[in-house]
Amino acid sequence: MTGALRGTRLPAEIKLALIGAITEAKDAGFPIVRACGVLMLEARRFHRWLEGRDPKGLTVDDVADEPPVPKMTPHQITDDERTAIIAAARDEANSDKAHRKLAHHLSRTATAFVSESTVLRVLRSVALVCRFQGRAGKPKAAKPEVEVEAPNEIWAWDISYCRVGEQFWYLIAIIDMFSRKIVGHAVRSSATSDDVKDVFDKALANEGLLATDAKMPKSLSDRGPQMRSKTIRRFFYDLGITQIFARPRTPADNATIESFFATIKGERLYHGTYSNPIELISDSDAFVIYYNEERLHMGIEFVTPAEKHDGRAAAIIAARKAGLKHAKQERLKVNRGCSEGSDAA
Repeated sequence: MTGALRGTRLPAEIKLALIGAITEAKDAGFPIVRACGVLMLEARRFHRWLEGRDPKGLTVDDVADEPPVPKMTPHQITDDERTAIIAAARDEANSDKAHRKLAHHLSRTATAFVSESTVLRVLRSVALVCRFQGRAGKPKAAKPEVEVEAPNEIWAWDISYCRVGEQFWYLIAIIDMFSRKIVGHAVRSSATSDDVKDVFDKALANEGLLATDAKMPKSLSDRGPQMRSKTIRRFFYDLGITQIFARPRTPADNATIESFFATIKGERLYHGTYSNPIELISDSDAFVIYYNEERLHMGIEFVTPAEKHDGRAAAIIAARKAGLKHAKQERLKVNRGCSEGSDAA
């Protein structure tokens, strides 16, 4: 072995040989520091190997290194946190939550405060999230059929949190998939099956669908506990409402109602704070009226949901197109007239 020994992990056999050589040099009258210097070994390292023991009685086992201690990762999640993440992911009530929403659900419920990437990493480690598509395994759930040609064919609905002081209240909303009209909504202190039933009862009454010969809309929702409860399933069955479910962890399947929640929060509810539920109810009621009656919706050719729902949209769109065509013709006449006048001059 050549070169300095500083920072080099040495086998026990070599360490024992070095100890023997330095000890012989010491017995011959050489200082330990000088003998170590010749071997390019730090004297303090030599003494650390000895640990106060007689060098002449040491064996290979006496100077062997302890197994290396695994490097500490101070921010590594605990076993309890890991268990909580896996348990939450396997809970049917969270089947609609991708890893990002699951991370925030865990913090909301004070179960575990972990990052989105940590949740994803844990789920991947136990094969609860695929790294790529196409792997053979359990057949995927079919994408829900949501083609609509008229109002009240499919209603999408969901429940979202709204903070009031130090508590959370719930906004329950139902949107018509054809017109994008909010046909029913309510702010409640709870989000039980009875709360959902009440919102649906009022929406069906407002749309005149409680008559015995009325055709009921289908229900599109995610797979949350309220949506799959026995009470709600029985309620829909008695009314003749067919349930359609989004695929697990596929929020895009219910994007229409998700988009509404993003809109009402971004344009109204997140602009301030609420100290009591009356303020939240007032704001949400006012926004739903504005959303239905005034706000132009890009997804329905920039008419309002109410205009689309009531059958007025086609005439408005046709009038807009006719107006654009007429204006184009008028501009052409004016511009040609200006050009001809300029030529005559």
